[in-house]
Amino acid sequence: VLAHGIIVDIHQEVKEGFLQGSVTIQSDRGDIIIFYQNEYLFAKRGDEVIVATPDIITLLDANSLLPLT
Repeated sequence: VLAHGIIVDIHQEVKEGFLQGSVTIQSDRGDIIIFYQNEYLFAKRGDEVIVATPDIITLLDANSLLPLT
């Protein structure tokens, strides 16, 4: 688990046939931004990349444990 937090911003657009964007999570360990292009690619905290593919990056609802898409 990288962190627990709340999604505070979502930016997305369809570009060249791909859904691209980012999700910002305000977490107990500082803000985390997850970047995606059809799937989650990498996450940063500040200027530091904290996880990247081929690692599996998943957002889960804390109550239901279902993935957030």
